[in-house]
Amino acid sequence: MLRSVISTVLYWSGFFYISHWLNRYEIPILALHGVIDTEDNTGWLPLRSFLSKEQLDKHITFLTKYYNFISLDEAHDIISGRVPKRKYCMVITFDDGYLNNLNYAAPVLAKHDVPATFFPTIVYQNQQQPFWFDRLDYAVQHNIDESTTLVFDGDQFEIDTTDKQVFKESLVKLVGAILGKYTNDLDLTRDVEVFIKGIEERKGRSLLDIYQNDKCCLAMSASDINSLAADPLFTIGSHTYDHIRIGPLDDNEVLEQLQSSKQMLEELIGRSVNHFCYPCGSYNERTMQLVQECGFSTGMTSDDGTNVPGDNLFSLRRRSLSKDIPLAELLCITTGTLDIYEKLKKMIRQLGR
Repeated sequence: MLRSVISTVLYWSGFFYISHWLNRYEIPILALHGVIDTEDNTGWLPLRSFLSKEQLDKHITFLTKYYNFISLDEAHDIISGRVPKRKYCMVITFDDGYLNNLNYAAPVLAKHDVPATFFPTIVYQNQQQPFWFDRLDYAVQHNIDESTTLVFDGDQFEIDTTDKQVFKESLVKLVGAILGKYTNDLDLTRDVEVFIKGIEERKGRSLLDIYQNDKCCLAMSASDINSLAADPLFTIGSHTYDHIRIGPLDDNEVLEQLQSSKQMLEELIGRSVNHFCYPCGSYNERTMQLVQECGFSTGMTSDDGTNVPGDNLFSLRRRSLSKDIPLAELLCITTGTLDIYEKLKKMIRQLGR
């Protein structure tokens, strides 16, 4: 709340124009996941931050007043120094490969002539199964009516259903704790499957039962990815074979994830796949090197920030675009206004000591 109030003041005071000009050569890369139609769904909405197609349209309409949307290929050329730097550029990306990217996001992007890069995960479009975190989201929402305590691997987690925001925070905390317990995502997937089944058995409701008709979490099929790739506005990138965090893996395991996903996507769409996105933002110096060796041109992280010419192309920073963010706050984030504000506030505090 305070952040939104500060952003509103910075926006209407015109202070953001200063930071926008100072950071004119920085390139924000926006990270999105799902885009939904609130009037066309299967009776539920994920607690995670999926934008509605109306919100996406509103955000893009607003941002085009201040930025020029460019493709990730163009951003690569600018950051690498291959072409001269340009002012006020922005890139948009979508992770995970949800079908709603094709059905709801793509038409909005095409309406505004905005290029975008999509990062599908191979196994989910092949096997047509939900991500474990989406299945957990559905299970918690549909099998728990009252606040309760869930036990995972001996640890207790309070799930508070009294308020939607608190409920969401409970789920985010649970997912984060699960991820933090494992370095091997194959073990994670096996154990969390048992955990989710236990929740589903409370009322017998599972995302698996509606998944093939689900408008929120269904993954794109091979033909869907092909349809998206056929539009010259859009680029397909790799998000590994099965959404495994590659940071903890050994070199051979990393190479298997990178090479198999790249090869399968290239065979599918009939062109080179040059961009990679680290699942859950998991990467290190070695994985960056392997991504480059496998023939990718860039690597997208989950690290917050923007990018400038000369930055490492395999650790590009992004900024998340959440569904409830006010427009003034959105602009203060993308222009770096809030970053400058925090730095100035810190300097004033130090001078006052």
